[in-house]
Amino acid sequence: MTNLNPNEYGKAAGQAFMNAPIVAFISTQGDGPALWLEAGQTLQYLLLVSTKYGLVHDISAGPIEVPSIAPALRRLVDWQSKPQLLIRLGVAKSPALTVSTPRRSVNDCLA
Repeated sequence: MTNLNPNEYGKAAGQAFMNAPIVAFISTQGDGPALWLEAGQTLQYLLLVSTKYGLVHDISAGPIEVPSIAPALRRLVDWQSKPQLLIRLGVAKSPALTVSTPRRSVNDCLA
């Protein structure tokens, strides 16, 4: 995972970063259950860290699953990796309008 620090490029770059969402891929070097788990762990880490810093996210797996779009997405990442997930991260323009998902109880999760 690449760490992005917009402030290392100056105040103007940092401000531009804060006003524009980032679209990122989570990709693996192949496909299969072990790599899906790895991608999920990467997503978990990304969501926890982004939430810590007040970012909101939008996850989209749909484009990755469309056979005619997948090769184009693969070229954006590199020819070798398999995009697993497309995610958009950014700062909410109106934080008061963001919706948090309530925590489920342990019993609900195990039922």
